[in-house]
Amino acid sequence: MTGGLTLAKSNKTLLNQFHNTHQLRHALDSVNAYIYMKDLDSCYTYANKLTLNLFGCDESALIGSGDSKFFPPDTVKRLREVDLRVFQGEDTNEEIMSVDENGGIVTYLETKTPVYDD
Repeated sequence: MTGGLTLAKSNKTLLNQFHNTHQLRHALDSVNAYIYMKDLDSCYTYANKLTLNLFGCDESALIGSGDSKFFPPDTVKRLREVDLRVFQGEDTNEEIMSVDENGGIVTYLETKTPVYDD
């Protein structure tokens, strides 16, 4: 009987975690800011809808991709430099300039902070 109660509690916990994750995703998708996360290899692990729209892809095309899929080499190098500082625990506020596909200059005001696993 105890095993059944534990399973019921575990299922309820999983359901709560799913609900909380869904709510968090909805909240981040509602923010008027580009929000994303990367792993230590600077590959994307999450992006909200605004970021996905900016990159012109869906989540499945983004996850595991690096900046080279979306930016020219000079910008990729600069983004990696900033990522490495963040991975070392630094909060950053940077102005990143890039060239778009039409040759125009695009400026991104980027704020990054480390997010740690529990």
